[in-house]
Amino acid sequence: MGRRLAAADVDQRSATAPVDAVNDRYIETAPSPANAVDLFAGQWSTKLPIDAPTGDVDLFGDSRVIDYVQSVGGVDGQRVLELGPLEGAHTATLRNDLGAAHVTAIEANTSAYLRCLITKELIGLDGVEFQLGDFRPYLATTDDRFDLAVAIGVLYHLDDPVPVLADLTRIADRIVLWTHVHADERNAPQLADRFDAPIDKDLNGTPYRLHPYRYESSLDWSGFCGGTRPKAAWIERDSLLTIIASLGLVIERIEETNHPHGPTVTMALRKRPPFDP
Repeated sequence: MGRRLAAADVDQRSATAPVDAVNDRYIETAPSPANAVDLFAGQWSTKLPIDAPTGDVDLFGDSRVIDYVQSVGGVDGQRVLELGPLEGAHTATLRNDLGAAHVTAIEANTSAYLRCLITKELIGLDGVEFQLGDFRPYLATTDDRFDLAVAIGVLYHLDDPVPVLADLTRIADRIVLWTHVHADERNAPQLADRFDAPIDKDLNGTPYRLHPYRYESSLDWSGFCGGTRPKAAWIERDSLLTIIASLGLVIERIEETNHPHGPTVTMALRKRPPFDP
C-alpha cells in the first residue's frame, strides 16, 4: 500500500514523458483508453484495470484498504475524505467496493490530479469529487465533516504530519492511514544519508520528534508526485503512537512492516468516545 515508492525505487526509474505531453495537439487515431493514458506515458504508478499500458503497482487490488476500513465499521452509504489519491485506485475501492456514498479526494500534484480525472473517465467512476489543491490549508479551516478520513502514503511527504493528524481528528471520527516512519533499528540503510538532524516539536505540550528527509534525485523522475517541497519529515514511530494517544484516538488495527524504503505502519483509528477508559 502507498502511493509513492511502493514498488521499484523511483531513483532507478528512467522513463520520462515529453514536457509538452498534454499541450494543445491533435490525436490522429481512433478514440481509445490508450490515447488518454499516453498523455502521461512513463508517469503512471498504478496499473489501471483497462486494456492499455499504465503503471506496475496494483493499487486497485490492494485488499488492505478494504480490510482496514472494515475494521472500523466500513463506509457503506457514508462520506469519505481521501488525502492524496494519486491516480484514483483507492478512491475507486472506497466508492465501488466499500459503497461510500461520496468520496472527496484532494490532490496537490497537478499531473496526478489530471491522471485521476483520466481514471475517473476510463472506469466510469461516479460519486467521487477530485479536487486540486493543498489539503493542509483546507483541513485547517474547514467546517466539513466526514465519516472516515483516509491518508495513505501522504503523511511522510509532509514537513510536519502532526497538524494534519490533529485536523483529521477534528473533522472525522475514524481514520485509516499508511505511512513511513523513522525507527533507527529498522531504517533502510540506503536512505540514511537523506536524513538531516532531528527536530523536536510538541502538540499542545505533547512532544514528538521529526527527521527531515531530502528527496534528492527522486525529484528528477517525471512521475514523481511526493511532497510539495524538496524536503519532507518522517515522524519517529514512538512519537506517532504518542501523538495518536494524545489526540484521543484508539488503535483498532495496526500492522508494522520493514518496507524496502523504510519502516511503515498501517493503522485503523477511531476517536475515543467521551468517558471511554
